[in-house]
Amino acid sequence: MVSEPAKFENLVATHLLKRVHFLQDAYGESVNLCFIRDKEQREVDFAIVRGKNVEEIYEVKYQDQGIDDSLRYYAKKLKPKIACQVVWSATRSYTTDGIQVISPLELFSRPLESWRQTI
Repeated sequence: MVSEPAKFENLVATHLLKRVHFLQDAYGESVNLCFIRDKEQREVDFAIVRGKNVEEIYEVKYQDQGIDDSLRYYAKKLKPKIACQVVWSATRSYTTDGIQVISPLELFSRPLESWRQTI
């Protein structure tokens, strides 16, 4: 049986992949959905990459326990346009050190046309 946090991460992955496919198909954009992990095992769940540039990074959490250390590290190191932690149980959105913490509904409700503007 798949855990609820794993299902939530898959839901966000599907949404981001849909976004990448939209940009590829509708606009011919050269973007990909990846993840990042280094030899110290720091990891970010999802990265939207254009060419060799990391444009956006996402960490998915079931509960809000503060900003993930790996997300904070990669946001500082890679300086993406968007660094975001999507939290299932988020009751409010906030930004700390340039990292957005949002609910899945906020992520899912962004209009398709606005996606092209962020990358």
